[in-house]
Amino acid sequence: MRSRLSALALILAAAASRPQAADPKIQLIKGENLTVLGDASVRDLRSTAILLDQFRSAVSVLLPSARHLTVPTHVFVFSSHKTMEPFLPLYNGKPIDAAGYFQGGPEQNYIVVTASETPGDEQATRTILHEYTHMLQNAAAGGMPPWFSEGMAEYFSTFRMDGGDDRKAFMGRVIPSHVLLLREQFLPFTEMLGVTRTSRVYNEDDVVGRRGIFYAEAWATFHYIIAEVPNAGNAINQYVNALINRMDSVAAFESVFGPAADFGRRVQEYVRRVGFKTYSFNLPGAPQVQQASQARVLTSSEAQGRLGALQLRARRTGEAKARIEGATSDPKPSAQAYLALGRLRESEQRQDDALAAFQKAAEVEPDDFTAQYAYGANLLRNAVGAKAIGIANPDEAARAALTKAVALNELAGDAFERLSVACMRLSLWDEARNAVLRATALAPGKQEYAYQLAQIDFLQGNNAAGRTRLGMIIQSAPDSPIGKLAAEQLERMNDPRIFGARSASPASSNASTATGTSAASSSSSPSPSTLRSSMLPRPVSLQLRKLQPGEVREIGDLTNLECGSNGGVRVHLRTPTRAIVATAKELGQIELVTFRDTEFTIACGVRPANDRVYLTFRAAANASDVVAGEAVALEFLPADYVPPAR
Repeated sequence: MRSRLSALALILAAAASRPQAADPKIQLIKGENLTVLGDASVRDLRSTAILLDQFRSAVSVLLPSARHLTVPTHVFVFSSHKTMEPFLPLYNGKPIDAAGYFQGGPEQNYIVVTASETPGDEQATRTILHEYTHMLQNAAAGGMPPWFSEGMAEYFSTFRMDGGDDRKAFMGRVIPSHVLLLREQFLPFTEMLGVTRTSRVYNEDDVVGRRGIFYAEAWATFHYIIAEVPNAGNAINQYVNALINRMDSVAAFESVFGPAADFGRRVQEYVRRVGFKTYSFNLPGAPQVQQASQARVLTSSEAQGRLGALQLRARRTGEAKARIEGATSDPKPSAQAYLALGRLRESEQRQDDALAAFQKAAEVEPDDFTAQYAYGANLLRNAVGAKAIGIANPDEAARAALTKAVALNELAGDAFERLSVACMRLSLWDEARNAVLRATALAPGKQEYAYQLAQIDFLQGNNAAGRTRLGMIIQSAPDSPIGKLAAEQLERMNDPRIFGARSASPASSNASTATGTSAASSSSSPSPSTLRSSMLPRPVSLQLRKLQPGEVREIGDLTNLECGSNGGVRVHLRTPTRAIVATAKELGQIELVTFRDTEFTIACGVRPANDRVYLTFRAAANASDVVAGEAVALEFLPADYVPPAR
């Protein structure tokens, strides 16, 4: 979510505008699976690359998703905590209390750590493996609650190879500091399970060290499950599936492990034991460590672009802006500087400027995966802006850029999925199918890919296969968002009265088609031609929802669906003349209609760029500058839609 930072004092702003002067030399080593860079020594950069590739190779026995990393990973290794501090995320205006952190994304993963100050530093090695485990978790199943992700990361951080046998590894070794701490104090077990990523205990320590207790208790809980719970692997999978189906952390835990209070007491008894079980496993072969490249010193523009992008990820927007704009003003701006500028402009809601920056990145570095992927994905999101900068066919340009991206990184599942979308827009059905099949092979459990395959089935006239895919999605994850979308689509397709008047797009529970025609028969599936007319844009006027007395309709860009903890929703719309906020008690009370051809998800949070909609609301009698009224409907418009003159 985009952050707005308060204005810096004049003296701080002046200092932030000159970040390069104090920045040390940044060096980079590139391996097969990751890139390691930072101001640490070449020895530390190379040893980090070897350690992580060895860890990935060994852990792939337990986590198959670790075998092939589908998103480029950048590991920043700083020489000290002091040099890392300007790149730590802020909480209540202060850097978080952390020895390192991980942030995932569809284009790049970031891991930030400090180098060991002494040879064989156990804590430094554990920190690196802890953060790398988060990256592996994100690839397997993102969005897990903090107790689970941190407990697992602490457990995996104790990984070591057997010094005398390169085919044997150990994991789950005891962490003495955690045991000593927990023998003195525990958090209430349900509180530990319910900690979120915005909880104070997760972001900063207090006088009694509750943050440290949380990490120790999460480790002990995960350790106990692995060591003492029968069929621990199956139990963990059941817990993860319960979370995927939208159960809260405590309820999901109790559905698998029984009453939380009882389980918490058993964990407390466990840490008072004299000995702990360590998990050892034999590898099919010695870990295959990829040969890292020779270190190279980054140019000023590339170094500042990469560091600025890191600060932007950490939501230190003011510092990032000065650094990134300085990098692009270099006499020879790098692709990394333009990539960072594109992300900065996105955070500022300057979508056309963002697209222009991504285009420059792709031009400067045609062999850079991230540049090509970012450019292609943004072309799909901003067709209107693309035409404004002279790109006649944005979908074809996106297809070209994404084809380059997947050629540069054949393991990039999300890039194959975006390529499939571009091909669908161009009616290249076989090419679209092949691309999403590649994505599915890389991430077999990702139901969004199966959903997209179902849409291609329907568009090619294979209704039976499409229905089967939707049924399998519903069966595997009935309560997940994608499962509910699949169920809604099947329900619409089984009712020709609804199908004839609504779009088959996954976001529309009440979506009217542009033609407004009805299906003729209630006993058969819709024909391919009917599906195409419903799923693809047509150059005709839209049959918009009829306004009711007291309602107002405004067109603009949907920028945010802000959901509160009490279920309330605030809809943020930006029009050419003003910003509008309308509220609803819950998202389900807002009628959602789509006239688009592409798949998208309606979910809480900041919306993608150029999310063109009509917002209908009932103007409040006491409307303020903040809230205009009660949200009634959102109608999602095609990118090339031109509203009629008033």
